[in-house]
Amino acid sequence: MSFEYREQPVLVWVTNPEACKRIIAAGRKMADEHGSELYIVSIQNRMLDDWEKRARDLEMLHRAARESNADLTVVYSENAFKSAAEVVNNIKPQVMIAGL
Repeated sequence: MSFEYREQPVLVWVTNPEACKRIIAAGRKMADEHGSELYIVSIQNRMLDDWEKRARDLEMLHRAARESNADLTVVYSENAFKSAAEVVNNIKPQVMIAGL
């Protein structure tokens, strides 16, 4: 079975800055293979504590996205599932990639 992803974006979910490069690279490869746009999204809760670590983590995510020639969108939300559903509904991706 073969799928056509043309003009349908690839959506990559990232949270862990240590593992994000591999996940983003996989998304970039898939997007390039199918001539699709790559969207990188991270859902974060509000920065109530340890904002310095959170800022470093977000900078690592941003750097990994930039190295893959993609933009990173950060969504701040206390309801991650609702926010994820809204992102999917707005982007309407053909493929989603996430990892641990």
